Amino acid sequence: MLTVSVIPTSRRLAAADLLNASHHCDVIELCLDHLIKEPDVGKLAHTVETPMIISCRTPEEGGAFSGSSAERVQMLKLAIVAEPMYVELDTSIASSIPRYGKTKRVVSVRGSRWSSEEWQSAYLEAANQDADYVKLVTEAHTLEEAWPLLKLLTGKQTVPIIPVVEGAASLMFSLLTKKYGSPWTYAALEPGRESFPGQPSVWDLRDVYQIQEINSKTRFMGMVGFGDIQNRVARTLNRAYAAHDHHLCCLPFLIGQDHSHLEKLLNALKIHALLIGSEMAVAMSGFANELDESAQQSKYCDLLIQHEGQWKGYNFIWRSVLRGLEDVLQQDEQDPRPLNRRNVIVVGATGMAQAVAFGVQRRKGILSLSSPKEQEGQRLAEMFDCRHVPFHAIYETLADVIILADAEVSSGAGRQELNPSFFRPNMVVLDLTNMPELSLLGKGAEEHQSKIVPCDGIFFDLIRAWYKATTGDRLEQDEVRELWKQDE
Repeated sequence: MLTVSVIPTSRRLAAADLLNASHHCDVIELCLDHLIKEPDVGKLAHTVETPMIISCRTPEEGGAFSGSSAERVQMLKLAIVAEPMYVELDTSIASSIPRYGKTKRVVSVRGSRWSSEEWQSAYLEAANQDADYVKLVTEAHTLEEAWPLLKLLTGKQTVPIIPVVEGAASLMFSLLTKKYGSPWTYAALEPGRESFPGQPSVWDLRDVYQIQEINSKTRFMGMVGFGDIQNRVARTLNRAYAAHDHHLCCLPFLIGQDHSHLEKLLNALKIHALLIGSEMAVAMSGFANELDESAQQSKYCDLLIQHEGQWKGYNFIWRSVLRGLEDVLQQDEQDPRPLNRRNVIVVGATGMAQAVAFGVQRRKGILSLSSPKEQEGQRLAEMFDCRHVPFHAIYETLADVIILADAEVSSGAGRQELNPSFFRPNMVVLDLTNMPELSLLGKGAEEHQSKIVPCDGIFFDLIRAWYKATTGDRLEQDEVRELWKQDE
């Protein structure tokens, strides 16, 4: 079940929020602790027909109630008299509030970086307080931190567990708990209306990650390092998987610097593929047991697939980049090797720069590397045994093709910036820094009438490659484009 948290501050607006929430969930959590004035709980509890959980948490429990303990107990007793479907009681007050009517008791415990054994002990203590459900809450920002609580959920318990993770790992954890049998998952009514830090919105859970379709048979595909475009990539792939009857779902998560336990955790979750955004593609290449030639030489890995217990890494972006670049170069002359002997400057000393530098050399382009971070640029040039162009000298350097591969290189006249006057009408410019759209610097090249390589086509081609690698099926670029643009 999907539970939407409603956190009204006004009694007048509470009814409107409850009505709005009732259209998007199975259960509503009404949080009384944010109300400025004492509420008429009986009236609010029956505003809508949707089953309701009544809660009133103190700041120590993640809420905002500032009154006395006696006042809070009295408010919750009055709430139970109204006979909502559920009432949430933390262990500090659960024993002082007896069971009443048909209202089911959700006894909650908040913990920190506890071990599995400590969570088990806390669970048993809560379960013994006449609980129908035990809610266990903690803060976690990586898969490793969330693991002890998830492990408890996967075991057999006499009283059902509702585990909740706050923080950066909340979205990941919400999807996992749906697969592993949590009675319900908490969601915010909309962005900005979260009841705890990191709480995913009902829109993200339903429309992006299709949580209603997740069950014990769902296979997750991990996602790391995607930044701001994470949800749109996940939505596009999830809709493609659903449209073609693949029981796959993208699972975004964060991992710590230490990968020593990652393989064990992925095996336990039966995750056998990882999609990797450019932010993590270099770091994750070190996780692979084996790399294909392009990933080995570029040290850039945008897909990891486990086969027979071994993780193999692939660099798919270079092929997508070269296809898009060569299509533009061939518009003027029908050369089967259009990049051969062309002067190509890759701007940046990033993982993306490494990925495409491999491709340029593979197609016999004359590669140069330039970056405002001179030492990193020199290191990269040594790695590919090519020319390093000092950033201040880029304006006097001959180039047929410019590939922008560092989002930190912005448009301007400063020492760390690239002046758009650098671009010429005869240049071919490929902007990889803000895919699938042009960055301000890419737009500057367009304004100076350079030949722009469509970066959206490259990006959608990469999504097609991921889809084929994880399903074995083809996905046409027009379908990817249409899925990407849905609900814009």
